[in-house]
Amino acid sequence: MPSKRSSPAPQLTGVPWAAHALVLLGSNIMATGLTALGAVCCFDPAGAAELYGIPLPVGEAGPAAIAWVRVSGLRDAGLGLATFALFAFHRPALRVFVPALLPIPLGDAALTWSAGGSGMGVATHLLGTVAIGVLAVLTWIDPTLGAGWGRVGAKP
Repeated sequence: MPSKRSSPAPQLTGVPWAAHALVLLGSNIMATGLTALGAVCCFDPAGAAELYGIPLPVGEAGPAAIAWVRVSGLRDAGLGLATFALFAFHRPALRVFVPALLPIPLGDAALTWSAGGSGMGVATHLLGTVAIGVLAVLTWIDPTLGAGWGRVGAKP
């Protein structure tokens, strides 16, 4: 009796292979980085604020500022966990999810700059914007994220 499964998905080579490998690696690096950043913001808000490029103020504004760093950390941790979930359960959604993250580091860079934060802090956010932008492009080049890849009867 013939198998109901179609032939295995074709082997990737060249640019499609590289894009696929980089999406696998980049998605996990981004998810791990965001989750770790969220943990740092929650457990060491003063250290996280230094990394962010805007040191926490001393005095009365301290408790409120610490709360905002933790809020930012929860946002980052949630985005990291969402990235892990999409990677594990619905990778094609990364084609929309990753580009949707682009305004966050770009906005963080603008806010850091406007608040008089460090140049290194601004540069870090801009580097994050570039990294997410590259990953966003790669998600559209990776053919395995297209509809029907590897499904029964589907053409890759």
